[in-house]
Amino acid sequence: MMELIGKSKKEKEADALASELLIPEKEWAESKLTRVPHPERVEELATRVHVHTAIVAGRVRYEKKNYKILSSLVGNRLLRKQFPAFKTGY
Repeated sequence: MMELIGKSKKEKEADALASELLIPEKEWAESKLTRVPHPERVEELATRVHVHTAIVAGRVRYEKKNYKILSSLVGNRLLRKQFPAFKTGY
């Protein structure tokens, strides 16, 4: 299960429940995605548990603490396009 630091007990319980509902722990463990975070494996798991690939890729990124991997599967930088009036330094 994901390590949850700095959160209240209720927040931790809610996060754990949401995590289990989206990607059951058994499926997550069997996927071995934290060892081999390959896009095809992400898509396979997403299809198997009926969630969007961004959910699975986001969890991989969170668990590995590496937000540079699997960017193409989470819509990296797409939100900014929805707000063209908002200018940033990027």
